[in-house]
Amino acid sequence: MDNSAIYSEDHSHVNVKFLGVVFLYMFLGLAITALTAFGFAAFLASAYRDPTGEAYLNQMGQEILIFSVIGAAIVSLVDGFVLPFVSRRTGRAPWFGYILYALAMGVMLSIFLLVGVPFEIIGEAFGLTAAIFLVMALVGAFSKVNLTPLAYIGLCLLIGVCMVSAFWGIYMLVAGYQQLYLYYFLGSLAIIVIMMLFIAYDVNRMVAIADQGMATTNAALYCAFSLYSDFLVLFIRILYLLLATRRN
Repeated sequence: MDNSAIYSEDHSHVNVKFLGVVFLYMFLGLAITALTAFGFAAFLASAYRDPTGEAYLNQMGQEILIFSVIGAAIVSLVDGFVLPFVSRRTGRAPWFGYILYALAMGVMLSIFLLVGVPFEIIGEAFGLTAAIFLVMALVGAFSKVNLTPLAYIGLCLLIGVCMVSAFWGIYMLVAGYQQLYLYYFLGSLAIIVIMMLFIAYDVNRMVAIADQGMATTNAALYCAFSLYSDFLVLFIRILYLLLATRRN
């Protein structure tokens, strides 16, 4: 796809068209991730099922899953840093990097299916994530003020969570894991709040990009990548909270 302006008419049409393209690209990434997760999990479950019934996968299947998830994590980490750099450097929409990232995340998320997380809980987590995402996206889209301070607040909170996580990680290694459940529960709540702030800010920034006449395919894909990442982090944390409240 070329990097031409999505619209060159009045700002209201620019905003609607640009936001529509961004969310279309975001949903495309989520669809690729979901299909990859279900497809990879189904393949392993059918080809490497444990005949004893004690586990979902036999030894070979477990090893393939572990190495695949580690490889996918490395790919997603590298791709997550390289994709924005390539986007700015070349000025072209990095479709290969975006699709590769979505595929890698699908492989990683397949582990939830293969450890036996019920489909109804996954569906519930997805529904809650979509509802929260929609509310914060509307806040960002219709806000009349610059929401950049939310990004700074979210970043400060994220740094604080990382510092607390490092402290508690060292503490639990020394003192044991009795507080592990409460630590992860509170940490997940904090990250959910942080991602809500980032979603509102990201959508607000998208509107500003359109208002400034920068609504290109490249900008749309870059914004879609940001929202896609926000959605997945929010989904994983909500899924964990649902499992934790059920003592699963």
